[in-house]
Amino acid sequence: MAIEFEKGKKPMAFKSDRRLCLTRDKSRVVEADDKRSGFIFATPGSEITDAEVSAYGLTYLDGKVVLPQAEKALKKGEDKALKRGGDKTASARPPDREKR
Repeated sequence: MAIEFEKGKKPMAFKSDRRLCLTRDKSRVVEADDKRSGFIFATPGSEITDAEVSAYGLTYLDGKVVLPQAEKALKKGEDKALKRGGDKTASARPPDREKR
């Protein structure tokens, strides 16, 4: 039995690249080594359905499953990288202090 999708839409299901777990209250997907893990969600190579993808907010990037909390951390890291190389006119030390 084949699943038919609307024209132009791709299925959201994909294969897990590592072992993932659900939290004890089954509200989130976390890494297997996370202290909040309670139930096995996926093992390497197992299929994660499109319903699970949308229910837990998972994404797939460069062949890896990206968890929602990891995605936020990636975005924060990008923001910091942009700020780090940003405004060169800002002084590193207050103007009232002399160089030693």
